[in-house]
Amino acid sequence: EDLQASFTAMGQMLGKEERAQRFNDLYTEAYQYLKSFAGVIEAASKPKVLYLRNRQLKLQGSNMFIEEALTLAGADNFAAGLSSLTMEEILKVDPDIILLSNFDSFTPDDLYTNSIEGQDWGGVSAVLNRRVYKTPVGIYRWDAPGVETPLMMKWLARLIQPEIFAEIDM
Repeated sequence: EDLQASFTAMGQMLGKEERAQRFNDLYTEAYQYLKSFAGVIEAASKPKVLYLRNRQLKLQGSNMFIEEALTLAGADNFAAGLSSLTMEEILKVDPDIILLSNFDSFTPDDLYTNSIEGQDWGGVSAVLNRRVYKTPVGIYRWDAPGVETPLMMKWLARLIQPEIFAEIDM
């Protein structure tokens, strides 16, 4: 709602009310589409998803739209509400999927090759199963609220629950 209010305000300031409304409509459409699967998602097995903001194990996905997008997408966002984890905590939880934010330059290969000093990713299921993903970048980082938020929401849903959201074509 805050993002949509921002689009509306910017549209009014720039004399682009119709364009702002199109962005708001796309956001509402994506949100309602994902919400329409709530019953299916509730009954589904939810993969444990770890969303790292940076290589220092700070987290993305708490107290932002990402937290809700992960829930809508059918993730077990086990670290919701936390700002960071230790490597030991990550090993104990053993996430199924790891997402890497574009607020840091790290890549899936950094985890696959254990090239981050002081971290051993070798026994983590997401790494062993090659389920580490870098968040897309378009006009800006998709994991920051903006005009590409609907794309981020759909990307997460397709990635996390591919059988349920099979009709999403990214």
